[in-house]
Amino acid sequence: MGHFDDSESALFASSTLKFKGDDKPLASAELQTLSETEALHCVTASRYRHVRCMFAATGNFIEVLRRGSLGDLCLP
Repeated sequence: MGHFDDSESALFASSTLKFKGDDKPLASAELQTLSETEALHCVTASRYRHVRCMFAATGNFIEVLRRGSLGDLCLP
């Protein structure tokens, strides 16, 4: 399992990551590194398994994924 550093933030924002076998790039996303093993990831539009694929592309694995909001609705 990898660890987060600042290079992932630039990569996630670049809109250059793609699903394997797909030419359409994933939407850009904001990544805020909280620690070596934790990050806050903000996407405004996503496709199936979008977040997990972005992290896998950087050599990381998501152990726990929690949705904090959906539009203007904050989730508990």
